[in-house]
Amino acid sequence: MTIKIVTDSSVQLTTAEIAQYNIKVVPLLVGFGGDLTADTAVSTAEFDQQMAVSPVLPTTSQPPIGDFVSCYDELTADGSQVLSLHLTETLSGTVNAARQAAKLASGDVTVIDTQAADRGMAFQVLTAARMAHAGADMATILAKITVIRQHTKTYLFVDTLD
Repeated sequence: MTIKIVTDSSVQLTTAEIAQYNIKVVPLLVGFGGDLTADTAVSTAEFDQQMAVSPVLPTTSQPPIGDFVSCYDELTADGSQVLSLHLTETLSGTVNAARQAAKLASGDVTVIDTQAADRGMAFQVLTAARMAHAGADMATILAKITVIRQHTKTYLFVDTLD
């Protein structure tokens, strides 16, 4: 049985990392005083430029539950399991949307709160992807990412307080 890895766009994986392990990324949503769009549709440079000139701060939202259900159903249609690792619930409702979707999905889905963000989260996602690619079972992968989560600290730095 194959284990497929799902995460959200807050993970900051490179396109090469995503392609190498066939990781499915469900995008969060972002907007500046109007409609929300997938944050993967806006480059970091474009976002920074818009943030500098926008009179309002951006708003964000977790992906709709339906996006997760569709993703999970697609990936489990062949009998595969899904391991879905997400942005900490202390910063976003994303992992809770994923949990709700897992209950609605047709296949076997395990959802994990990485208790991290950005590249701190990526340590768990990439380890899970490498292990799944090598044929490890779910219990072995979960044990390893638990150890990583317990030993990861995430620090935030900002360029300006404006």
